[in-house]
Order: sequence, then C-alpha cells, then structure tokens
Amino acid sequence: MRAEAVSTLARLPGSETSRSEWVQAVGARLEDDHPEVRAAAAAALGDLFREGSPIPAALRTRLKAGLHSSDEGFAFEAAYALATMREAEARPYLQERATLSERRTDVIEALARLGDAAALPTLAYLRKRWSTSWSDRLAATAASAALGDSSALEALRKALRSWRVEVRTHAAALAGQRQLEALTSDLLTLSQRRKDVAREAAIEALLRMEPGDIALPFQIWSEDSELSPQIRQIAQARRDARPEPQF
Repeated sequence: MRAEAVSTLARLPGSETSRSEWVQAVGARLEDDHPEVRAAAAAALGDLFREGSPIPAALRTRLKAGLHSSDEGFAFEAAYALATMREAEARPYLQERATLSERRTDVIEALARLGDAAALPTLAYLRKRWSTSWSDRLAATAASAALGDSSALEALRKALRSWRVEVRTHAAALAGQRQLEALTSDLLTLSQRRKDVAREAAIEALLRMEPGDIALPFQIWSEDSELSPQIRQIAQARRDARPEPQF
C-alpha cells in the first residue's frame, strides 16, 4: 500500500512549492525499511526527473548508492531511474543484467533512455543472441538506431516491410518511440496501406515524431473512421495547432 502511495504521489500535479515538498517526501522513502517502498520511490523519482532535468544532489547520491544495494529490486529501479535521468553511472549495472531474461526488456528500455553510445556493444549482443525474443531484438535494434548505428537503422527499416504484421506494427511503434525521423518516408508508405493492420501504428509514430520538413495529412487522419478515436483526436489536435499559412 505504501509503495502505491509513493508512486501516486509522484504523479500528482501542483505548484513548484508543493512539487519540492513532494520530491523530499518521495526521496525520504529511499531509506524506508520496506524494499518495495524503496523501489517505488526510486521509480517515482525517475518519472519526476526525466532526461537530465535537475534533481537535488542528495537524491542523486542516494540513487547512485542504490546501485550497490543487496536488494535487487531496489537496485534495478535505482539504475532505471538514473538511466532515465541520463546518468552514465547506471550503464555498467544495466549491462551486467542484459542477459537475465526476466530483466531484458526493461534493460533495453533503460539503455535506450540513457542514450549512451557506450551501450551499443551490449545492444548488438542482444540483437544477435538466439534466446532473445523477436520483440526484444527489435527493441534493441531501435535503441541502437537511436544511438547512431546505421546498420540497426536499416534493419528496422527492413522490419517495417516484414511479411509478419506483428513485426511491422512493433517496428513502427518503436520508430515513433525512438523519434527515428530517418524512417519518416517508410512510415508514410506504411500509413497509406489502408488494409494493413500496421497502418495505425505507423500513423501514431508519425504523429509522435511530427517531422518538421513534411506536411502530414492531419485533417485526413482526423476524419478517417477506420482509425481509433484516440488517433483521430491527436490528429485533430495537431491540425488545430498548425499555424495558418502566410501569404
């Protein structure tokens, strides 16, 4: 129950003053007697301080100390949170756990969030490891592409043309998640195949990226009854937010 309360606390909106109080309240739980509460606090801090946003030095130090905790659950959540914050000290811990099947999906996501090219050898290993699931191999491929691996980018491009619909769909989702604008034309091609089940994933990826050099058909998507209400709503919002042309 307390672990759930910590996670909920981190998601509540408020003023900067109340946010500061929440951060201290959540951070204090890093020292809680219960392992699940410590893990929840680390995860909550990762959500609060994403991609390099400033975190109090004392809390950063506590999270880094958590990497050496004997409690694996807390240590992993600390590493994941640090990776989300783009703290390079999380990388060795995550790389050591890349072969653990129960952690592999989360490790790949954490390394992708970390954005450290030094993780490319580990991601390449996971891409080639026969025991890695196809979805994890694809996730490792997308993470590698986002880190600048051109061979991984081409592999993901190929996946967008796979004969397996689940591979095309997952590849499209990953392209959007990793903001791989180099695949924009491939996603546009997929988005135009009205009978392809992966079409909506391609459109969602394009809406997520919204590449600046291509005019996306927001109005057409917002009125397309074959798309889900959520996607039509996002397209409508993008269309309404688009500036009027200047003459």
